[in-house]
Amino acid sequence: MHPPAITPDNASRIVRLRQFGARPDFESFRGQFLAFDAEGRRLASMGRGASGVLQWWDLQGAEPQRLAAHPVKQGSTVGFLEGDGSIVSLTQKGILRTWSVSDGALLQEAHLDLYWPDLGLTRQGAQVLVASRDGHLFLWDVRQWRRTREFASHSTPMERCALSPDGRLVVAGPHGHTHQSGVLRSWEAATGRELSTIDIDAPSVEAMTFEPSGHRLAVATHHCRILLIEAATRKMLRAFRAPLCGTYDLSFSPDGLLLAVAWAGAGFSVLNTENGQEIYSHSDTNDMQGSSARFSPDGSTLMWGQGNGTVGVWGVAPDHSEAP
Repeated sequence: MHPPAITPDNASRIVRLRQFGARPDFESFRGQFLAFDAEGRRLASMGRGASGVLQWWDLQGAEPQRLAAHPVKQGSTVGFLEGDGSIVSLTQKGILRTWSVSDGALLQEAHLDLYWPDLGLTRQGAQVLVASRDGHLFLWDVRQWRRTREFASHSTPMERCALSPDGRLVVAGPHGHTHQSGVLRSWEAATGRELSTIDIDAPSVEAMTFEPSGHRLAVATHHCRILLIEAATRKMLRAFRAPLCGTYDLSFSPDGLLLAVAWAGAGFSVLNTENGQEIYSHSDTNDMQGSSARFSPDGSTLMWGQGNGTVGVWGVAPDHSEAP
């Protein structure tokens, strides 16, 4: 039976329905970055740490089927390229690759000329957006396999970035700088024209993401707050306290009513975006790892990278059932 959509009314009752994936056999495991394809048919995981595994599964059968697995060092981010039949991956050493979803073959590879990058990446068609610690922020065209637009650099590097779902708006913010109050900067993706800035009243950004409609942007700051910003005007809508200080990743539910907040260590929370109320939280014992908590595109499940290296699947259980 397919679970119902997770909503503010039932999110307090979600349970772990199942788990899948092999446990890593290396000590340097530091978590997983997770990504769904647009239809929710496949899930990709980029293992984080000195050594890890890039892998992805087909979710359409009774049990997830692993389609490919590749060893990777210092993994950062992974995502599916919309309508392209391929996956894009990025490492902290600045190695950008694309892979065939169907057979796992390596398609393209580029060693980006970046100094000790702390990279963000988001997908929109054939474009990926990359930010690095040395101040670079640029769009990379996967089909042409080259940089297509570099955005104006500033004295404070913009290390966290997000590209709106329609590919029109670029937003970036500082990370790890504690000497001054930070701002978010925004640009038109097509022209590179800089738009308004947003004062976040904090020295750095820990994570940011657009909701699927593109109407709002969620930003987790170093000052343990989560900001909701209207994308069209770049105006602050509301701010509320993060469940814990230290956010690794953010994910909206499809309707934008819920926000999954993945902690920098050992757990995640589900918040109501109208008032910031924590509806649900879960944690395990591995506080040395931080992993994505990601809503599926249909909103029926939430997947989190567990401390043992597997993927847990949360949803609303049928009445009178017992969670595993």
